[in-house]
Amino acid sequence: MNLYEFIEKAVETMGGVLIPLEYGLCSILLPDEYKDYFQGKTELLLAFDYEVAKENPESEFVTYGSFVFDTIFQIARKSSTVTKRFAVADRTNLVNVAEKIKKHLNMESGFIEVLQEESGVGLWALYNFVIEYVSDEKLEETHEVWVNLITGELDKYILNKNIFYCDENTFTSLSCFNPIDMKLAFDIAYNDVEDYASKSLLNDSNKEKLQIEVNRITNYYDELIVENEKLKLRKNVTAERVNDLSEKSNALYLEKDKQIHEIEEKYTIKTDVSLDNAIIYYIPLIKFSCKINYRRNITRQVFYYDLVLKRLINGEIAD
Repeated sequence: MNLYEFIEKAVETMGGVLIPLEYGLCSILLPDEYKDYFQGKTELLLAFDYEVAKENPESEFVTYGSFVFDTIFQIARKSSTVTKRFAVADRTNLVNVAEKIKKHLNMESGFIEVLQEESGVGLWALYNFVIEYVSDEKLEETHEVWVNLITGELDKYILNKNIFYCDENTFTSLSCFNPIDMKLAFDIAYNDVEDYASKSLLNDSNKEKLQIEVNRITNYYDELIVENEKLKLRKNVTAERVNDLSEKSNALYLEKDKQIHEIEEKYTIKTDVSLDNAIIYYIPLIKFSCKINYRRNITRQVFYYDLVLKRLINGEIAD
């Protein structure tokens, strides 16, 4: 995809219109919601050729790194897309279910009775976020978060696992186990990535630099203040001179606080989290409704067996 095609597709995705005018020159119309990105404009004249741009001075020259390109690229990236993937499993059943659940629960004694078995599909959401760290410089990293849409929990186990999949639904005969609301799933993922960003090594690195600078400033001004205060103790120092020296000490305290505040502003990292894309994985599962008799307590609990990653997942518990 060349630069022109990228801009054309991005503008269409934004709900705008691109109108070709002549070679290397076009006009774009954008919805009002984007006008703040372009100094209040919703109509732009774009030139994709340097000579054409010179011939049309009212146009915006578009090239990699230009204002228009960077702005539209950021908007397009934040206009996240969702993809569906259907995981491939090499088995469709599980044997010795009760024993496997006992092992999963680390039960050395007790009894498990499988009351019901049901095949179905579970949904997992993979959110790929982009984190921007901005202080005196700008850095960027990606971070992925998996959410189990059945349990509504983060799934750390599935990170970096290879899941073979196809793009067409191979589970047409199976129904989906009740997934949670997608808004709730996104909130869970977003809270996780914000927590990750706040604890990032990038933040730790800046905290070390900040502390070094604060110590340097503090030591420098404290030494000046000590020397200034010593002058007040000399013999034959007039009251007027003492007042001047006191004012100077106060000014040094204020300057120290100002310098520390400025350096804190410089090294305080501001984070901006945006969703790059989301992928919904359909994973075949077997749902087991069980009765558990353990240490004279009887409970009922649901377990899901993941046929792709070959693991048991705790489900809801009923008294």
